[in-house]
Amino acid sequence: QAAKIEDIPFPWPYAQVIAFLLCVFASVFPLISARHVARWSLADGADADGVTQLLQSWAFLPAAVAFFSVLAHTGMWNTARILEDPFVH
Repeated sequence: QAAKIEDIPFPWPYAQVIAFLLCVFASVFPLISARHVARWSLADGADADGVTQLLQSWAFLPAAVAFFSVLAHTGMWNTARILEDPFVH
């Protein structure tokens, strides 16, 4: 069974599509997370001063969520690349 898995090559186009989608995710996800945090803060029903204060107190959240999410996905992708052929990379 292990020899059969080793002899079947991983499809190159699939690996390229995954790399491209990871780049798209890394560039689009921070924008989406920032938009949702702004929407959540506006949905609280606070007045204008409260909304400004809430946005300032939550300003780090979209960046932190985006950074750690992209970091985790990139780490899984690199681990999969290394496990695919450990002696090449």
